[in-house]
Amino acid sequence: MYGIDAKSKDDEYIVQAEQTVAAINEAATANYLVDLFPSLGMLPSWAPGGTFKCAAEKWKEPVQVMPKACLNFVKEQLVSFLEEPTSLL
Repeated sequence: MYGIDAKSKDDEYIVQAEQTVAAINEAATANYLVDLFPSLGMLPSWAPGGTFKCAAEKWKEPVQVMPKACLNFVKEQLVSFLEEPTSLL
């Protein structure tokens, strides 16, 4: 996807994708009181019942990093392609 050629299981894009899928899976299957009482979303993370905020903060990074990394890769490839001299004749 995005023209990325992953070389091995340890490739940074594979690792990021696995972390993102794990975070989304954990968030989708977690049971927090905020699901039943949305007003608990206003609680600070240190308050009783606010543990979901700590978990969400942990999930936030991989979910945001992966798409940005992939799009940055595409941008770099596009810039390098546009900088190459071409002959259209």
